[in-house]
Amino acid sequence: ISSDFTLLEAGLEEFIDLEKGDFVGRDAVLQTVGNGLDQKLVMLHVDTDVDVQGGEPVYLFDKLVGHATSGCYGYDTQKSLAMAYVSTLFLSAGLELSVDMQSVRRKATIVNMPLVKPSHMRK
Repeated sequence: ISSDFTLLEAGLEEFIDLEKGDFVGRDAVLQTVGNGLDQKLVMLHVDTDVDVQGGEPVYLFDKLVGHATSGCYGYDTQKSLAMAYVSTLFLSAGLELSVDMQSVRRKATIVNMPLVKPSHMRK
């Protein structure tokens, strides 16, 4: 999260209490709620053996729809994972996108977060 992205775009709305009263950034949050989001943070399964570094463009066919922020290998999923901010017009789980990695388009699929095996959750 930075001045470029809001808590709402990052999917952290559960940590915002608008009933709390005045706080730094409250007006910006209310404005975003009123105007709607342009982009949202999603998780991607990326068809590659190398990790997304961050900053890679994300496409739907030839249309730029977002940018990756980071990537890593998911040991539970046995796949390369990436986080990306994607236009809210294209947020369906299962939607196939592509990530441009060193001028090669890699297939990427939006997946629901979080990717945690039930056996790894606290009881």
